[in-house]
Amino acid sequence: MCPPGDDYVMEPDALNRAARQLLDLGSELRDRFRPVSSAGHDLADSADTGEFTAIARLARATDDWRSHRIPALRQHVKHAGQFLAVHAHQQVEVDEFSASMFRNLDSQLFPESTPNDLPAPTNDESVPLEAM
Repeated sequence: MCPPGDDYVMEPDALNRAARQLLDLGSELRDRFRPVSSAGHDLADSADTGEFTAIARLARATDDWRSHRIPALRQHVKHAGQFLAVHAHQQVEVDEFSASMFRNLDSQLFPESTPNDLPAPTNDESVPLEAM
């Protein structure tokens, strides 16, 4: 069973908090990876890698992460944060616009009517209900 539509509404403040966290994380990624990068770089010089190639491979992988993967990941995380921040701002603007349209056009587009004001359906328009 699907929840009502109101359950899908996201609060702009929650989106802004998530955006801020993503932007902060994007800024911290390089600093958080720095100890791993230093250890990997130091590892390459710590042993003779002529016979044991795993150390050299680990050093190359660490360098690849430092020079390519971490910067790309930082960009993706920052872009996601920026998207959320813009989405939160636009959501507020759209909600305000929609509310103003209802206020301004309410009497023109949605004239007050009650069920008693509506015409009763004719026999041709009515739908028979089957007994349960």
